[in-house]
Parts: sequence; C-alpha cells; structure tokens
Amino acid sequence: MIHELVFTSAPEGLRPGSQGFCTVAHSLGFPSNLAMRLETFSAYRHLFQPPSPNAVRNPVTCMHLTLNLGGKRYHVLSRVADAGLDYTQRTNKIAHHFLFEDADCPEGGPTALFFVPNFFLDAWNRKPGLLPKRTTFPFAELPPLAGAWERLGADRGWANAVAETVLTERPVSVLFEPGTDVLPLFAEAMARLPIDQRWRATFSSYYNKLPPGVACQWKGIVLGSPETAEAGAGDALVIDLSRPLGKPPARSFAPPPRKTEPPQRTEPPPTEIFFESEAEGIYEISEPVDQPSKASLSAPITERFSSTPVLGITPSLAAALLLVAFLLGCGVGALTTARWFRPKPEPPQSSFLLDCIDLLLPNR
Repeated sequence: MIHELVFTSAPEGLRPGSQGFCTVAHSLGFPSNLAMRLETFSAYRHLFQPPSPNAVRNPVTCMHLTLNLGGKRYHVLSRVADAGLDYTQRTNKIAHHFLFEDADCPEGGPTALFFVPNFFLDAWNRKPGLLPKRTTFPFAELPPLAGAWERLGADRGWANAVAETVLTERPVSVLFEPGTDVLPLFAEAMARLPIDQRWRATFSSYYNKLPPGVACQWKGIVLGSPETAEAGAGDALVIDLSRPLGKPPARSFAPPPRKTEPPQRTEPPPTEIFFESEAEGIYEISEPVDQPSKASLSAPITERFSSTPVLGITPSLAAALLLVAFLLGCGVGALTTARWFRPKPEPPQSSFLLDCIDLLLPNR
C-alpha cells in the first residue's frame, strides 16, 4: 500500500488539537507511528522571505530517501517548497510525502514522478481530512532531458559521472546558486541507469537537515549555506556549478560483460590443401577437396572402387597373378622345409677300434 501525507501550517490540523505546522491530511488507514515519522522529513530553509520578489528563487526540495522501520525498508518520496505566508502572516512551507515499499516502485524511477503534472501539491486551502487509498502510482516516464548539463555550460559526460556513483556508492555534492534547478541534472543522470538500479539512488535537490540515520547520496547544496562546509565529506564527488567544470573524471567502473549466446554448431568447412609454390615461394590455396558422402561410405566395398584398369591390368588378371604368386611361395616353402629337416647319416665306425676288440675278446 502507498501511504500519503501533507504537512503545512494551518489553523487546524488533522490530529485533534493540532495547529500551526502539522499534518493536515493523510491517506486512510495510515498507521499513526509511520505518519509521525514521516513528518520529520518536512524540514525547509527559506533563502528569501516572502513577500520579497526574490522568493520565487527559493529552491524546491525534491527527494528520494529510504527508511528502515520495524524490520522493513520503506521509500520516501517528497516535495517540500515555499508556500508563501500562512494564516499568521509568517513564512509557510508545504511538504507532500509518499511512503511505500519496494513492490510499489514504478519502473520509471523516483525522478520521473516529479515531472507528472499536479501530482505533488504546492498549496493547501482546504479543511483537514483523509485522502483516499492509493494502490499504484500514475504512469510516469522520464521526459527527454538530454542537454540539461550542457545548458548550464557543463559537459554532458557529468551525467554519466553522477550515475556511476550509484554503482560505486560514492556520495555526490552539487553546489549551485539560488535560481538553479538541480532536479533536471539528477533526472538526466538517473536516465543513464538501468531500470532495476534507479531506485537505489537517494537524492535531495535542495539538501537540508535530515532525521538521524537517514542517508542521502546525491545532494544539491546551495553555495554559502551551512551544508557547504561538509560538501566534500566522505570522498564525495564535488561539482561546483558556479565554476567551469571541464571534462568529467574518467570512468572507474567497468560494466559487467554482456552475456552472449553460444555459437550454433555448424558442419566443418571443406578441407583445404596448402602447398608451396616453387615459382614464387608463397603459399597458395588449391580447390577444396570433396569429402566422401555418407551414402558412398555405406555402399558395398566392391562398389567403392573404380573398375577402370590401372597400367593396363584388369582386376581379373591381377587376381590370377596373385594366385600364382601364392602357389609359388608355398612350393618354395615346402622345399626349404624338407631340406632343413632331412635326417643326418650316422658317422662310420673306426676299423682300428674293431681290431683291438677282436684281440681282446677272440670269442666275441
């Protein structure tokens, strides 16, 4: 649910017995503890007191902040501005606040809603009362703001430099003189961010004192105000619009590489033969060699070879010659085997040995 609250000076407030600066309207069903907490975001400092003609140069505070309450994170979207004189003829202000959770954040980002006509109230001339429940924000897109930095004499690359700080979490202080509208500068930087990163940026186009524990990353600070002394705190990126800015700083953040689809699998290219030319000594490319088709590989082996005679010898004559060579080889092998395995003759016995035996054994 989106909660809404209007805070200004009135003779009678919504809460019984309240008057002066108080809540004059809030949405139906707004918890009282959240409503009282939201009132603390209504601080405003007048630079020029009405009815001075310079009162039109009083800055408008457009801010987006985050708040942690009861274990939940809430977004605060507020517009606080000069409202002339109140019923006591003293300076008045009007603060129009919205309190909502992450699920209610529109895609256009926080700065886009400030450009919706008549969305934020700039005056209250009614009796205190309850506002109808709001379930969604109006459709809002960032208007074409290209050139907002250039119109102030700055390089448009400063919009990228400010947008980058959302990813690096570096604070930004934009120093400006009364009469300068800082919101278009923040909106152009916001447009450089992806949609899912825009609600991470917290900002205040006219920075004043905030409740304790509430952080603001992008701050629009009026030159000469008390906030100028703390503009450079925390290694902040200080942008002084009263001086020539020159070139923006080099990018220190590299976006993650985009995911690319894996290449589709394709058939391998035809084989190419490289050979060296004897005439010129360079490599030339011959015609691609055709690869055998699957049909030819699956055919019988007798069909894969050509029947064209090679050197005048037909396949039938080659087969006969192979048969003759085989038979000759078998014959030569048999003769060689018989020669090597023929039995050797027994050696003849000596006659001298026989005569000696007869002498010794005559009756043998």
